[in-house]
Amino acid sequence: MKGIGFDPSDPDGPCGADIFARLVPYSAHEAASLYSEEKAKLLRTVGEEVDCRDAELAEFLSALDLEEVPRPDAGLSLPQEVVECAAGLSVKGGGGEGGGAAAAVQRLEDAMDRIDAISQEVESGLKEIKEMLEHEAEEEESCAALVGGRRPTPLNSEIEAERRKLEEAHAVAKESNSALSEAVEVHLDQLRLLARPLEELQGEVPSMADLDEESEANIAEVFI
Repeated sequence: MKGIGFDPSDPDGPCGADIFARLVPYSAHEAASLYSEEKAKLLRTVGEEVDCRDAELAEFLSALDLEEVPRPDAGLSLPQEVVECAAGLSVKGGGGEGGGAAAAVQRLEDAMDRIDAISQEVESGLKEIKEMLEHEAEEEESCAALVGGRRPTPLNSEIEAERRKLEEAHAVAKESNSALSEAVEVHLDQLRLLARPLEELQGEVPSMADLDEESEANIAEVFI
């Protein structure tokens, strides 16, 4: 019996299709596993960065307090806090809208002027007392040189000690007055603004009407 040659790789031959044809090589499995691991690692990294950025964005939006931002198409009005401050200033001024507030601001300015005048008067009085005591001390020294050694007058020593205490207290008060004057000067323009009638105050306060079209569109997009 004579054998017949055949091609073992021929699917139409006597051997049929390769029974190992669907087997995946180990190198392919290894490459697929490494690919899956790198893909999962990349997704975790990107996911963590996205979560971090989302948290930062949420914190930033919370700080902006967008709930308090009026819509571009909303009616324009003064904030209630500004109206209450203006009303309180008017009540303290003892008058009607605008006039009472202006009177309150004027009284504040007058009070600061009086404080400054009193401070200068006290400083001048202390300086005068010091000059009188120095003159008295010179008179005593001249008298002592003529009639012999004399002890300092106890009354003059007590007055000098009291003068020094008053001078130190005045220095502290003067520093406090200076700080108060600077604080009042910083807020005086705002107080004068609040002293105006509400109609004028409305025109001075920035509003949504001052926005350009691009900014208004950006704000409108936030509320979508």
